[in-house]
Amino acid sequence: MTLLKVFFSIIKFWALVIAVVGLAKAALQDRGYLLGFIIDICPGQYPQGTNLCAEHNLLGMLCLLGAVGFMSDRLRKGKLPPLIYMVVVIAAGLLIDSRRFLLLLPALPVVWLALAWRMKRSALGTEAGATILVSILSFVTVNIVSAPAEFERFRFGSGPFAELRLFSSPKTDAIIEVPNRTYPEVISPTIVEGFGSRMDRWMLSRYWKPDDAEYRLLSTKLESAT
Repeated sequence: MTLLKVFFSIIKFWALVIAVVGLAKAALQDRGYLLGFIIDICPGQYPQGTNLCAEHNLLGMLCLLGAVGFMSDRLRKGKLPPLIYMVVVIAAGLLIDSRRFLLLLPALPVVWLALAWRMKRSALGTEAGATILVSILSFVTVNIVSAPAEFERFRFGSGPFAELRLFSSPKTDAIIEVPNRTYPEVISPTIVEGFGSRMDRWMLSRYWKPDDAEYRLLSTKLESAT
């Protein structure tokens, strides 16, 4: 049991840190700003949403496990902070574009209420209200972070991205000169269509440069599928 507590303590910490950074990154990206340190650690691409240059399904699972950990804290202690932390990690998970996260997320309130009923039935009504509150605030957070109307200027328009660095000036103008975020230099191709089918992802090859190895790979897959 102690080992499990240590495991979830580590998971909760990293899930919250990554969620906060990811939400800030997503908010800036939708408004035309790219973070310099992500450009450095993700050579040749810039990930979408709250993803931080990692496999999006893994980050989705990290956020989900973090939410489970904070849910456990809420049930045991009955405090407000775990609810706030849940909102942050759930909102970040929703913007990672992981379909696995979306499929598993509805099970969270079910488990939450089942455990509340088992541990303390008198608190079931309170926990049901907390579940609704977390759901509403998570979607409100997603809407605050996202700026779809603003983002259209950078998606296919002429508005360039600006590069942000805390301790140094931008290293290159190569990335911000690309107005179309579906190019590999601006966004990771594996998650640009996180909610779509594999065919939708392969179709993105029409936006890529013909001399890219990934372009040739996806073009081959697209031709084979058709």
